[in-house]
Amino acid sequence: MDSEPVDNIHSRTITLYECLSDVQIAGLADEVLTLGFTRPRVVETVEELEALPNWSVVRTSDQCINERQTDGWIMIALNQAFASDKLALPATVLFVGGEE
Repeated sequence: MDSEPVDNIHSRTITLYECLSDVQIAGLADEVLTLGFTRPRVVETVEELEALPNWSVVRTSDQCINERQTDGWIMIALNQAFASDKLALPATVLFVGGEE
């Protein structure tokens, strides 16, 4: 795979970053947030995990991706069910599920 486009984007990003002041960077961050982008939600307790609806997806502190299903949390790589208290916390919420 040709890495030239990626390298080009990276160098352009570094150049842009070097040209901006901290105030400008903070302003851009605020603008991104006003457009509806948010920081990832982090859950830190078993109770917070259990409050997430089915089909929610989290990345645990040990870097495992888990999906909440009706019988518990399924670790994507293993396809095994785990109880909420077995997941490594804190966990970043990647997707909040909903009703089926």
